[in-house]
Amino acid sequence: MTHPGIVRWPPRPDARRRLICCGFSGGGTVPFRDWADVVSADVELVLLCLPGREDRFPEPAAEDWAGLFGDALAAVSTVLDKPYDLFGHSMGALVAYELTAHFERTGSRTPDALIVSSCEAPSNWAHHLTVPPTAGDTDAELEQWITSSGKLDPVLREEPELLELALELLRADLCAAATYRYAAGPPLRTPVEFVHGVDDPDVDDEVVARWRAATSGGFTATRLPGGHFYTERDWSRLPAAFVSLAFDGKIGAHA
Repeated sequence: MTHPGIVRWPPRPDARRRLICCGFSGGGTVPFRDWADVVSADVELVLLCLPGREDRFPEPAAEDWAGLFGDALAAVSTVLDKPYDLFGHSMGALVAYELTAHFERTGSRTPDALIVSSCEAPSNWAHHLTVPPTAGDTDAELEQWITSSGKLDPVLREEPELLELALELLRADLCAAATYRYAAGPPLRTPVEFVHGVDDPDVDDEVVARWRAATSGGFTATRLPGGHFYTERDWSRLPAAFVSLAFDGKIGAHA
């Protein structure tokens, strides 16, 4: 039985591998759906949909990290029957990292690569909690961030009720992420790719170094134009920058 948190966009039952994507705070699966036209035909795009959004709108959003991660784990565990790469953007990168660590500990099938985007490393997450947007921000501050730096659907800006719901979901995810506690352990064995925008004010060489230290496997850092969500063009074809997918014509610079 398909877990309600799994969205195959579109279903490709004959695909040889999957790209499983974990979204950012307040987000759903829509921002990733255009990537189906970017990945090759033998890759199935599998999107994680957490409670409180899209078809799972009637379900309450998680109130803490245990609930959020538990739901993500239950969902992703149902699609490990093929080789896969695991991607996460912002808070989704933290989810993807912890999923990988869990699968390594339990002997489950691990991703061929963990691809993390625009996110502080788990080992420094406590510091990240002081960086906007935070769970303690006012609605006005969250609205300012989501409008200027976030990825807000333009339609929501014109619909006060929908904007209010978007802010509630963002705050719920931020509250859940605020209860995350990093448990120090051995580095991952899974190769890690770290992708970030050159203009992201929250990513510097030290963040890259922390992600490098998070794995004993291979490591690649990719710099792309733009900030936290890159440029519209680069976001729309972001999988083309993933080294693990072996695309031709990769964008960005590698270090």
